Amino acid sequence: MTGRRVGLAVVVALMVAACGNGTAARVSSADAEGGVLRVGVVETSQSLNPWLTLTLPSGIGKMLAYPRLIEQDAGAGGWHPAPDLATSWDIAPDYRRITFHLRPTAKWSDGGPITARDAAWTINTTLRFRDGPTSRMAGVVAGIERASAPDPTTLVVDYHTVRSDALEAVGGVPLLPEHVWAPLATGDGRGLQAYRPDQRPGGMVTGGPYRLQRFDPRGTVVFVRDPDYYRPPARAKVLTLTLFTNADSMVHAFRAGEVDVILSVPTSAVPAVRKTPGATVSADPSFEQLDLLFNSNPNKTENRELLDPRVREALGYCIDRQDVIDVVFHGYARRIETLFGSTSQYANRALPARDHDCAAGNRILDELGYRRGPDGVRIVPAGSGQPTHRMAYEVVTPNSWPFNITRAATILRSNLGDLGVDATQLTVGDEPATWAKTLGADCDATTRRGYTGWDLWLDVDISDINPLDTLDHYVSSSWCAWNLTGFTDPAYDELYRATSRDPAQRDAGIMKLQEMYYLARAAYPIAEIPEISAHNDRWTGFPSFLLVATNKDFYTRPHLTNGG
Repeated sequence: MTGRRVGLAVVVALMVAACGNGTAARVSSADAEGGVLRVGVVETSQSLNPWLTLTLPSGIGKMLAYPRLIEQDAGAGGWHPAPDLATSWDIAPDYRRITFHLRPTAKWSDGGPITARDAAWTINTTLRFRDGPTSRMAGVVAGIERASAPDPTTLVVDYHTVRSDALEAVGGVPLLPEHVWAPLATGDGRGLQAYRPDQRPGGMVTGGPYRLQRFDPRGTVVFVRDPDYYRPPARAKVLTLTLFTNADSMVHAFRAGEVDVILSVPTSAVPAVRKTPGATVSADPSFEQLDLLFNSNPNKTENRELLDPRVREALGYCIDRQDVIDVVFHGYARRIETLFGSTSQYANRALPARDHDCAAGNRILDELGYRRGPDGVRIVPAGSGQPTHRMAYEVVTPNSWPFNITRAATILRSNLGDLGVDATQLTVGDEPATWAKTLGADCDATTRRGYTGWDLWLDVDISDINPLDTLDHYVSSSWCAWNLTGFTDPAYDELYRATSRDPAQRDAGIMKLQEMYYLARAAYPIAEIPEISAHNDRWTGFPSFLLVATNKDFYTRPHLTNGG
C-alpha cells in the first residue's frame, strides 16, 4: 500500500499542541481508545494555506481548522445558509451591505479572541492582493468595497456594486488570525502564498472544531478536538485524514478496519465494500462531473481550429458517453448536459441532450474542409496564422481521481479515431502537476499568459453550491485561478456581471449563462459522478454525505456507537 496511515497506537503516542499557552498535552490511551475518527480520501493535500490550494482534502482541512461566517446546509428546500461564527446577519435593502453578528466568546487556539477585526482583515487582504497571491480566492470577494469591524462582534461588509450571491460567497471565506498573518502582508504580498502554517508543529493557530497536530501532504493529517470551540464540541476526540495515492489502497484499508470512513469510493469497488462486515454505503448526487475540456485561450498559437465551436461540437458528437458510464462507472454515473448536477435547482434542463452521433460529427468536419490524409487522420488547412497540420492532440489526464481515467481516455481516443482525430493520452500526475501543465507555470491574468501547453483535458470539474461560483469558472477575470480552460467571451463576462448585480434577474441570468457556455462547447460534459462513500458501524450519527466538503457538522456530529 502506497498511502501511509497513522494507526491508533501511533495516534496515542503523538504529542498534541492542545493548550492555548502553547504547552503540549498528550492524547491519553483512555481518550484515544475508540475515539479516533479515521477518514480516508484519494488525493493529496498541498497546504492549509487558504490562498494556495483548492484540493478536496485541503478544503476539508481548512474547514476544520478555520472559522467561517456561515455554513452551507442541505435540506428539503435545497441549500441554505446556516450560522457558524456569525449567529445572524442583516442584508441592506439595496443589497450593498451585509452586517454579521459574531459570537462573543470565540477563541483562537493560542487563547486570543476571534473577533470581527480578524474577519475584516482576511477579507480586505484578499481584496488587496486579488491580482496576485490571493487570486484563487478573488472570486468570493468580488464586488466588495471594504470590510470593517465597528466592534469585536460586528462585521460590516460594504459592496461597491450589488452582488446577488454576496452572502454565500463572503460567508464561506476561511477567516485567519490577523496577528499571525498580518506580518506577511507586506510589499507584493508574496509572503502570504509562501507561508505554510501547517509546517509549524503544534504552532498552527486555528479556530475551528479541531486543532492541527500533524500535517503530511501525502500521508496522514492528524487533528485533535478543540475544547474551546465556539460551537458544540466535536464528538470525536481525534480525527485523522489519510490521503491515499490510489483508491484500491483506500478500499483495502477500509476493509481491513484501518479507516472508519472513506470518501469517493470507486464504482468498481462498491460490491466489495458492501460485503465488508458492518459497512454502510451511501450514494448521493455529486458536485463532480467528468468533462472533456477544450483549451479555449483565444491567444493560443497552435491547433487554433479547436477554438471553433463547430469543431468542438463535432468532437463532442463522437464521444460515446453511455459507454463511459457503463465501462468506467459501472452504470452508477448519469449523463449530464450542463454545469450543474442533475438534482440542482439551478440546472438548465431546457438544454437539448447531445446524443452519440459520430456521423454528424464527421459531416461537420467534412463541411469545414478537413479532409482525411493517407493515414485516416484529418488535415487542417493552413490559416489563422498556422500551417497545414494533422488533427492530432494530446489528452491530458491527472492520475488522482478515484476511477479508471485511463479507461475513460481509451474510450475517448477510440471515439475520436472514428472522427479522423489522432488522440494520445498524456498523464501528468496529481492536482498540482495538472494545474502546472494546464494553466502554465507563468500564468498571468493581467498579461493573458498561460493555457498554452495543452489542447484537450479529460478531468473532473466541480460545481459549487453557489451557482454564481460555478459560473465564475468561465469568466475572463478568473484566469489563472478558477477558469480551467482559458475561455474568454466578453458577452459572457458582461451577462455574468449583470446577473451577479441584480437579484431580481439572478435566476434568469443563471439559465442564460449556462446556455451560452453550452453553445460555445468549451467543455463537453460526459457524466455526473455519484459521491459514493462508506462508513463502518463503529461510528453513527453522520449527516448527509453531501456535507463532506461544505459543513463541519459532518465531522463533529458522528459519535461512537457505544456512546463514547
